This record gives sequence, structure tokens and C-alpha cells, in this order.
Amino acid sequence: MMLFLKDTIGISRKCEYALYPLRPEFAEATYLLYQATHHPFYLHVGEKIYNSIQTYNKAKCGYATLNSVLSKKQEDRMESFFLSETCKYLYLLFDIDNPLNKRSDFIFTTEGHLLRVNGFVREKMNIFDSRKTGGIF
Repeated sequence: MMLFLKDTIGISRKCEYALYPLRPEFAEATYLLYQATHHPFYLHVGEKIYNSIQTYNKAKCGYATLNSVLSKKQEDRMESFFLSETCKYLYLLFDIDNPLNKRSDFIFTTEGHLLRVNGFVREKMNIFDSRKTGGIF
């Protein structure tokens, strides 16, 4: 079956895009999944993300984009979203007692900015709170 899928949709072991510009999405998803589940697995994932960044992206003056995750060759640049999003989500993941992790009147935008949520919106969002509904949301 895998051979069929590989031939059909072009799955290969070749790395098509090896650049890593310190994008925040993986750290963001890990943080949000931990907040939703409080499962320690996500702390472990966050630790791996942090250690990899420290090992491969740390540069003389900050953190560098990797030109290739295969060769670990660094580029001479650090995108602003690394500090504003990637670091923020990793920090909040491990700072469990941070007030932002205990409040329900704020949400993060897709750019990592905080938005205050009024009572009406929060009430409508609570239908997706698995702690209250016992559901999968």
C-alpha cells in the first residue's frame, strides 16, 4: 500500500525544503495542545524544540535561520517572528504559573498578539471547552 501511495502522491525520503527560518507554528501548536490537554508529552516536545534551537540555531549575536536542516548551515539572519512568537510560546509553555496561562479572557491571534475576549464571545467559546462538556473539543 505504501508503495502505491508513494508512487501516486510523490512521497519520498528526499528533503524538498530544508530551510528552517525559526518559524513559530510548531512551538505554537505545542503550547496550545499543552494548554488544552495538560498532557506532559507536550512539555517533552517543547523541551526538544528548545534544545534543538539552542544546539543548531544559536549564533554569536542571537539565533540564526538554518539554510539547511540537513547540513545545519546557518544564515546571517534572524526573523523577527522568532522573538515575537516562537520564543513567546516556548516561554509560556514552561512558565506554567504565568498569569496568561490561568486567564480565560485573552486569546492569541495567529501573529501571537493578545486579544481580550469579552463575556459574550467567551460564553460562546465555552461550548468547545472539553473540561465543561466532557467532549473531544
